Amino acid sequence: VDPLGLTCKQNSWNEFQKRTKGHFANSSEAAKSYQMMKKEQATEKGLRKGPSSYLPQSFIDAHMKKFENGASYFAPKWALDEFGRDPVGRVDGQFVMSTDQVNEVLIRTNGDMTLIEKELGIPEGDWQGQEMVVIEIQSPQDVNLRMATGNEEGANDLWLAGGQLPTGHDEAVVDAIPKGGYKEMSISEAIDNAKKKK
Repeated sequence: VDPLGLTCKQNSWNEFQKRTKGHFANSSEAAKSYQMMKKEQATEKGLRKGPSSYLPQSFIDAHMKKFENGASYFAPKWALDEFGRDPVGRVDGQFVMSTDQVNEVLIRTNGDMTLIEKELGIPEGDWQGQEMVVIEIQSPQDVNLRMATGNEEGANDLWLAGGQLPTGHDEAVVDAIPKGGYKEMSISEAIDNAKKKK
């Protein structure tokens, strides 16, 4: 509890330096990249150039390695029922997290949608009361795994340049996933699956 509001919020520059350590020759290069990233984030959606314009390739490659064990995302089951399952995901880029991080979230929250919404920065109540599923993509590289540009239809006002959700989880995007390229699981099945992998 902080009744006077004295707790410091996370400093985005310090967080950027921590995340990109070892990817710049010096702090001046890092500062220039950080400023370019902030400018890109403030650019109107549809006009953003993409991460290679403000991040070194070594950072992008390291970020993509976080998805070697797969990529996953939460989806309302009704959307799959209504729009079909071949393919699933947005054509212009489906936002995903690493399967490892989704599994950690599932275990930590025990599938409680209120807690999952909070942990992923989803507006409160958006997923509650809906039957949700987890889509797990075993080989996201096969469906054009990449860092988001922020031009994707699914990028909202909370989108941050640099490959992270506002809550700190890693994110990327993939093309729509064809049948056979993913596994659909109920939340309880996904929790059981996550516990087996732990």
